Amino acid sequence: MKMDIDCIRDILLQAEEKSFMASRRYNPTPEEKEEDDKNFPYIANYESDKLFYHVNLADELGLIKVNKTLGGTAVYDLSAQGHLFLADIREENVWNKTKEISKQVGASSLDTVKQIAVNVVSSLISGYFQK
Repeated sequence: MKMDIDCIRDILLQAEEKSFMASRRYNPTPEEKEEDDKNFPYIANYESDKLFYHVNLADELGLIKVNKTLGGTAVYDLSAQGHLFLADIREENVWNKTKEISKQVGASSLDTVKQIAVNVVSSLISGYFQK
């Protein structure tokens, strides 16, 4: 599966707001889906396999804190690195510019996206002081 950087960001946003469980084969009833949409707005629209894959990827990358169980992976918080990364990509305008530049340069590794986000923020700060 390809890494979906939007999914990683949504996992970070959700983990910051409320802990959650990701499992490989979660097929909610319509009532459970409605409840998930309310309680987990950032991740509710991802297929369970994709969410599970990206939660484990975010864990391997050191962005989140998890407890692994037989039923799946419980995400209970962001790591220090996750907080720092999310602080740079939280705002939609920064995130959209970061993705745009990533696509233009043809590089989308997490390290590259982090570097681009830092530069986008730095550019916005410089523009603010040049006023």
